[in-house]
Amino acid sequence: MGVAFTVLEGLLSSCIYFSLYLLIEMLLNHNVSSSRLTQLTLGLAGIFLIRLITYSIGYTQGQIGGAAVSKQIRLYLGDKFKKIPLFRFTQGQVGQYVNTMTSDVNSYEQILTHKTGNLVKNITLSIMLMGFVCWLYLPAGLILLTVSLLFIPNMWLSFRIVKKYGQAKNTICAEAVSSIVEYVSGIQTFRAYNMSGAKNKATTNAMKDFSNVCYKYEAMGIPVGFAFSIIDWLTVPVVMLVAAKAWMSGGLAGVDYLMICMMPMLLAKLFTSISIDLFSYKNLRISRNNIQKVVDGPEEQGMDKPFAPDSHDITFQNVRFSYVQGETVLNGVDFRAKVHKLTAIVGASGSGKSTILNLIAKYYEPQGGRILIGGRPVENVTAQRVLEQISIVDQDVFLFDDTVRENIRHARPEATNEEIESACRKANCDVFIRKMEKGYDTPIGENGNLLSGGERQRLSIARAILKNSPILLLDEATASLDIENELAVKQAIVNLLDDEKTVIMIAHTLSIIKNADQILVVSGGRISESGTHKELLAKDGKYVAMWSAEQKLSI
Repeated sequence: MGVAFTVLEGLLSSCIYFSLYLLIEMLLNHNVSSSRLTQLTLGLAGIFLIRLITYSIGYTQGQIGGAAVSKQIRLYLGDKFKKIPLFRFTQGQVGQYVNTMTSDVNSYEQILTHKTGNLVKNITLSIMLMGFVCWLYLPAGLILLTVSLLFIPNMWLSFRIVKKYGQAKNTICAEAVSSIVEYVSGIQTFRAYNMSGAKNKATTNAMKDFSNVCYKYEAMGIPVGFAFSIIDWLTVPVVMLVAAKAWMSGGLAGVDYLMICMMPMLLAKLFTSISIDLFSYKNLRISRNNIQKVVDGPEEQGMDKPFAPDSHDITFQNVRFSYVQGETVLNGVDFRAKVHKLTAIVGASGSGKSTILNLIAKYYEPQGGRILIGGRPVENVTAQRVLEQISIVDQDVFLFDDTVRENIRHARPEATNEEIESACRKANCDVFIRKMEKGYDTPIGENGNLLSGGERQRLSIARAILKNSPILLLDEATASLDIENELAVKQAIVNLLDDEKTVIMIAHTLSIIKNADQILVVSGGRISESGTHKELLAKDGKYVAMWSAEQKLSI
């Protein structure tokens, strides 16, 4: 509707030139009278009023329609993101997704709200104008028509430039967004090591690349449009000379000659607008294609049906996995984490401990072997359904820019305030929460930056307690904490383990897991040893070496 009314308003605007034609004709033929001028003026006023109404409706409907489509696209993309395999968000594609959700959707809205209507309107007016000139004097109309045909190779060259540099610009823009996000997230580290500002080479280079491609984009596109603009404006003297012969010989009326001389100027301006809009339209189509790529992108495979196994033991059968092809992380891992038991995983840094937890949570899919929960393979189940059975406490805690209460409530949206506070008491965070200015309703800042590391970790444990899933994954939850916070977090973990769950825990200190029901030692991409603390000490293997090293450090 917005496009239709915009075109109608454009067609009505051409009435000004017809009115001008009538006025000049009256002046040249000495037929000017008050009544005729009044009629012409009232006619123009009426047309202007209709144009005003038509433009208002067209503009409003265009904006509303474009905003509605943008809203639907963003909501759809939000749902789509929940179905995209989680590993894609850790492979450098975050910037592309952010760019698509924000810049690309906004650009696509520009197609709908501005470019489409203007293009249809200006093209229609140009056709009408050339038809009008052909009606007045055919040779002049044919000249304009010939020049308009040159518009085709002009746009062909422009589109090739857009295809080459526009896509590169979009790709580099996504990389720049990723670099900026990384820069802002790590600003404290950059400043601490005097790496901020120009010394942050990754961000600086990304912005320089973006600047360069934008310059090349404009530098290549402007000359093409400028060359056609020169040819287009040359039609003004050419048409004046061609039509002058007919006018001087009496074959063309004076008013017709004046209108023919004016029309090429108007046509040149219309073609300039069309050229700019088409150039932008082609560029914005890249944004549309980027949105389409996300829409058509792969989704998690598997049945999106409730996953409720009878038991919650976890079994790895000859599981193999690599983040990068040819660089094996896990190579034939076999173990079983029994239900209602604590299984601890230890090993050197980079041995694959966290990878095992990531595979259980279906952040990644194994390249070989099988993973079973309760005897049921999970490869045909979506990650969302598997994660419904799992609570996770990571060493890198993510918190929302919201209140304490709402951050905990994310674990179970229907939870009552009493249940939230009970979970916080078990997680050893009720005391420090109540000391805060607004208690449980205190905002904690972006990613909880108003809290200490130990406080953030305890809130994460409170979320896991509130979710109360049958499977619990703990990834070095006490790492990088001071003694006081480590003791508080350890007590919170003990409270978390009181409920009977299938628990798999990664620990950087062996003393915290020496009472585990099973300890797995990961080395060389395999489970090199397994057993209880006493059994592993008796084997006098890798675990003994790790235990001895820790005891020396504690002396």
